[in-house]
Amino acid sequence: MNGQFDLGAVTPARYFFDIAIVLGLVLGFASGGEDDEALGRRLIQWQFQAVGIMAAMVLVHAQLLRLRWFERQNPWLQLAASGTFGSLFFAPLGMGLDAWLGQEAMSESGILLEMFDEFKGAAPAAIVLWLAINTPWLLGYKLERVDAAEARVDSSATSTTLPYRSEDKASPHPAFFQLLPDEVRGPVQYLQAELHYISVVTDKGRTLILYNLRDAIEEMQAHGIAGFQCHRSFWVAATSPVEFRRVGRQGELRLANGDRVPVSRRNLEQVAARLGA
Repeated sequence: MNGQFDLGAVTPARYFFDIAIVLGLVLGFASGGEDDEALGRRLIQWQFQAVGIMAAMVLVHAQLLRLRWFERQNPWLQLAASGTFGSLFFAPLGMGLDAWLGQEAMSESGILLEMFDEFKGAAPAAIVLWLAINTPWLLGYKLERVDAAEARVDSSATSTTLPYRSEDKASPHPAFFQLLPDEVRGPVQYLQAELHYISVVTDKGRTLILYNLRDAIEEMQAHGIAGFQCHRSFWVAATSPVEFRRVGRQGELRLANGDRVPVSRRNLEQVAARLGA
């Protein structure tokens, strides 16, 4: 399924931001009547609301992915949880924006009840939209412009006929290294996909960034960093595995840092042959 509908030259961050802008415009035009004087205020108000709640959900999802128990949950359940908590987190901010931009007076029922009404009114639609927006990434699709796809083909064709030379590259590191904290930058042990995020595990630590696994793998290959994909969601550096074992119809790698990485049934024999197991 991966690659059939490639949408990746468009990064996840750009994808979410653009959708939030479009939603803000649609809701701004649809929420009012024919009062042209109030249109500008409504558009600004809904832009803040749409971008704000999108950012809240992305940030909440990123933080939840740091929890081991959350990582093990079904991806759809993960999205439902981050959508719910993101909406709850944004409720007081949304209420403040309504009061500031919409000039809405606080009701006499109190701030907590007002926040609950804000959450109850926005959360169901926001969670459904959050699930729909993430569906392409969850299914393994990417968003890529035609010119970017053609450039990718040209680049891959060149790499198959010419040997890699480090001096051909302007930067000694893949592009996604720019998103890593300084204290984590080092030789990569493995990459793990988490929907539209990837966990980058180096010999200095682990961090979560908003990036696409396929793009990161291609950047590693372009910079001559040897490794292989043992699972749809995992890429492992060639020097990382220290042990391979079969687990039923699948497999498992133990890495130099002690982490264990699954090997899918599809890649089992290829990984076993590569490691001489």
